Amino acid sequence: MALFAIATIAIIFYLIDLLVYRGQRDLNPTTFLKVLANFIIMGVTSAIFLLLVIFLILATLAILDVTIHSFSQEELLGRIDGTEMLFFIFVIIFVAAILHFRFRETLLKRRLLFHFNADEYVINEYLIQWSTIYLAVYQFMFDGIKDVAKELVASETSQQIFNIVLSPENINLAVQPLLICSWIALVMERLRFSKGLGVHAKK
Repeated sequence: MALFAIATIAIIFYLIDLLVYRGQRDLNPTTFLKVLANFIIMGVTSAIFLLLVIFLILATLAILDVTIHSFSQEELLGRIDGTEMLFFIFVIIFVAAILHFRFRETLLKRRLLFHFNADEYVINEYLIQWSTIYLAVYQFMFDGIKDVAKELVASETSQQIFNIVLSPENINLAVQPLLICSWIALVMERLRFSKGLGVHAKK
């Protein structure tokens, strides 16, 4: 299933690439595929650096805290309150990001990573933003959509359908996909505008 999902996303990205850059003489039909590959690579390397930083912090705390005789993550975490936890998460993310940045610069210098232009960096950022938003509402939407689907199937009139979709409990389920869909379409339009392609070509 995971391979099928990745293949489907790759096909969709390839189609978006063809739509956005059609009419450009130096068309590179692999732009969005490069972005997808980079997204996967960055996900893996980010996880490695986050785990590395967490391990180093926990190991340092264990060594410095003389009251703890053995390395116990549960004991260490149990002594941290909410404010301290947020601070540690902030530090972990930014330290890992800095290490990740230096690691990528080394790989780029040795030509072991994709080199991107301005458009491709923008697409990379948008893909991360879209994924972040999707994951942020995923659990809520997944649970909610199942309930809404059952209600829609049981509804008999168009008025009932509108009442279900536009109810305060379900309005977010209806609006979130619309906003993300509009955002993706606008990004594609903006990229064509920046290249002066199609209806945006200067006459």
